[in-house]
Amino acid sequence: MLVLATFVTLAGCDADFFSEKLRPHEADALARGFIALINHGDLDGAEKLLEPRLVTLEGRGWLEVVRSHLDQGEIQSVDLTEFHIVHLINTRETRTNLIYELQFPDRWILAVVQVVERASERKVAAFQVTPETRSLRETNAFTLSRRPIGSYIVLGLAMGMPLLHLYTLFVCARTKPWRPMRPWRHKWAWILFLLIGITSLRLNWTSGQAQYYPLTFELLGASASRSGSRGPWILSVSLPLGPLLFLYERRRQALQDHPVGSGLNRS
Repeated sequence: MLVLATFVTLAGCDADFFSEKLRPHEADALARGFIALINHGDLDGAEKLLEPRLVTLEGRGWLEVVRSHLDQGEIQSVDLTEFHIVHLINTRETRTNLIYELQFPDRWILAVVQVVERASERKVAAFQVTPETRSLRETNAFTLSRRPIGSYIVLGLAMGMPLLHLYTLFVCARTKPWRPMRPWRHKWAWILFLLIGITSLRLNWTSGQAQYYPLTFELLGASASRSGSRGPWILSVSLPLGPLLFLYERRRQALQDHPVGSGLNRS
């Protein structure tokens, strides 16, 4: 099956900034209406919004269970924190996964709604809720307290890598006259090489989990991003291969010009 996926990541900015241009308005309206119907106890109305296959497989009891999770009083706010859109070319349908944070008077619930669209008809294809003790803003807040030592090391590298890249860029640009260095002969090639880091180690600041991506390139060797305004911060650091090779080659040329011991007086 051919799949064309669009993953929308709102890095470091509030999702409301992108609402008019990127938010899937029709799917969002259907999902919000479905949540409201369940919260108000209108299961008949909610069932009409479900995909027929889901009604057949799960039955009415499933809606009763979902209703029990959302029976926590009036919802104070429904915030869309993230969404993913998947276009299935062979079946000519679009599946939109929307993640909401529901705020109740004394708790929060994370709700995931999948909306499927076929021939301009939209139905809810999946719905899942997860109770939370704290809001996502509080859970994923960037704090320096009570972090494992590895997180502090990655944070230090994320702050230092851009400085190393910028330093070697400055030295490279100011080097006159230019002398060819391995593996690139031309200065412009070295400048491009010094701009990026290769491979990346990405750390989830909230959970402390790290993942290694061998086939990646990163501008200035580090980055910090988050999904929406409530997602966890992801710190990424890359290997500064360009800066390390540049500094090595400069040292090698300096030793060729001034060999060790060449300045000592011989008797």
